[in-house]
Amino acid sequence: KCAYLGFVASFVHPNLDDVSLAVALHALADPARLAMVAALDANVTLNCSSTIRCGAIPKSTLSNHLRILRGAGLIETRSVGREMHNT
Repeated sequence: KCAYLGFVASFVHPNLDDVSLAVALHALADPARLAMVAALDANVTLNCSSTIRCGAIPKSTLSNHLRILRGAGLIETRSVGREMHNT
C-alpha cells in the first residue's frame, strides 16, 4: 500500500434528501456560483485551474465557491491525479 494514498483528498457529498431547498437556493444566490453551475454540463468539469470559464476569480475564492456548491449537493467532486474535478 502506498503511503501517499493516505493524503488523497476525500470529499463528503451530502445525501440530496438531506439538502433543503433553502441551502440550494443560498448556494445559487451568488452570481459567481450561479454562473459556475450554468457553465457545467455532462461533458464539462470545473476545477481551480478553470479560471477561463470562471472569469478572474482568485483560486482561493473559487475553491470556497466549489465547497459551498458541493455542500448544497449541486456539484460532485472527484480526485483525478493532482486535480479535483467538479461535475
